[in-house]
Amino acid sequence: HSGPRPMCLARAVGWSSAAFGAALTAIPGIGTGVNPRVEMWPITSEQQPRPQQAARMMIGDGGSLENLGINAALQRGASKIVSCYGTVKPLQSTMRYCSNPNYDPTGMELSQQLGSLFGFATYSESKSDYPQHNQVFPRSEYRPFLCELQKLQDEGRPLVVRRQLTTVTNAWWGIEGDRQVDIAFVILSRSRLFEETLPAETQSAIEGQVGLKHWPHFKTMFQNTVDITQYTPRQINLLSTLMEWAVYQNEDM
Repeated sequence: HSGPRPMCLARAVGWSSAAFGAALTAIPGIGTGVNPRVEMWPITSEQQPRPQQAARMMIGDGGSLENLGINAALQRGASKIVSCYGTVKPLQSTMRYCSNPNYDPTGMELSQQLGSLFGFATYSESKSDYPQHNQVFPRSEYRPFLCELQKLQDEGRPLVVRRQLTTVTNAWWGIEGDRQVDIAFVILSRSRLFEETLPAETQSAIEGQVGLKHWPHFKTMFQNTVDITQYTPRQINLLSTLMEWAVYQNEDM
């Protein structure tokens, strides 16, 4: 017996990507046998003051609660945040958010995870997502945010938006209200201006979905049938180039 293994980045990444965790926990007798279980120290608070002993906990993908990492950053008192978000679908474009001030958002215009931060779509669509406690920003800020994203999308630019937001009190996450936060959202999306810079062969592959199906919203599982989670070098290089370009396009931000 070699004893306990030390915590390392590779193990932490593996644990945090255990996306099956929340769903399996809901099945009696399954989660305890499959989900990772590790010794961890609980977060202390006024209700749970220091010192606290380590406890053996069952863990899974943190995205089951909040997938952008914003609430965790706010918990730590961050006042400046850059959130890079790989969405699974593009921004819905059937509604014109800027010209419809009375539009009542659903929270699903881009993703439930994003909408729930503003108090929309705070319900559980499945047994693997729990966004109902996620609101940290005023609902009134959401439609203007969608408007800004849509303007960028219409112009063919990357969806990179910087906002000055004020928090609302969230007792569940332990986040105080009336805090000023300077936050930049870097959201995965197609960009016409970026694709125009690509070689004609690559542009044709994107349009024909030759090895680039779902571009740029590649599936996290079974994107390629030969491997459950692996991407091809072509997919990796094109994704990384897109996001590098998006950052450089907004370097003055």
